[in-house]
Amino acid sequence: MFTEYQISWRVAYTNNTFMNRTVGANERRQTVTGLDPQLYYEFKVTGRTQKGWGETATVEVYTMSNRSES
Repeated sequence: MFTEYQISWRVAYTNNTFMNRTVGANERRQTVTGLDPQLYYEFKVTGRTQKGWGETATVEVYTMSNRSES
């Protein structure tokens, strides 16, 4: 059972430092604000259990300037 998650993000294809946020295992949804529109971002999520950190899942996301709420 997971005890927490670490969420990391940065502008993709850069050497910028990752921004990090650690959240409790019950947090199923997170909103990251302050992202610039029309850029690719690299997001990573890693879960932690009592035995330590697991494998990291990575996804690339493109931010849009005119996206409506779904």
